[in-house]
Amino acid sequence: MLVDGVNVKEYDLEALYAKIGYVSQKAVMFTGTVADNVAFGQNADKRMLADALEISHSADFVSELEDKENAHMARGGTNFSGGQKQRLSIARALCRDCEILIFDDTFSALDFKTDRELRDALKDRTAGQTKLIVAQRIGTIMSADRIVVLDEGRVVGIGTHRELAQVLRGLSPDRAQPAFGGGTCHMRHGPPGRGADEKPKNAKAQCLSCCGI
Repeated sequence: MLVDGVNVKEYDLEALYAKIGYVSQKAVMFTGTVADNVAFGQNADKRMLADALEISHSADFVSELEDKENAHMARGGTNFSGGQKQRLSIARALCRDCEILIFDDTFSALDFKTDRELRDALKDRTAGQTKLIVAQRIGTIMSADRIVVLDEGRVVGIGTHRELAQVLRGLSPDRAQPAFGGGTCHMRHGPPGRGADEKPKNAKAQCLSCCGI
């Protein structure tokens, strides 16, 4: 693997880590203030902190706290919701101003609307940064430059969403499932790309959010 044309094995670890911002599926929060957690290990000024909170869609709920960004954060962030903690962990990565951002199933704790709005903000404000997104929702990665589909650790598809969808629609349901690791989406639409006899209201719009078809 190369970063800026250099094999990662040749990097000084501290220099390599400085290029990467990582957000895990489980948000990790520490005892302190909101600002302490977002700017953790960084000499972030108020402008950097404000930008990170805004892009991560944390600014609204932080502004409603009595002490704003200086509000108390309990150990493990138990006084914040799962979605709020996840947005703050995204803000922490953004505050590092790294070249590479890795989101490891980070958006799963967010509702579809917040997920979409946050990704739009990331696209606009982090255009010069490389973003690697691990996701189970296809809607989360629909606009990615390249999607790598994994099934039990094997690469079974690479391309844009449009390219993969075209391939998928050309397969019969019994071939589409093993080829792309598909089961039924949680909206009960049947195998990816195939409609089920019974669909909930607004199924088409919701399916675009959850499975991208």
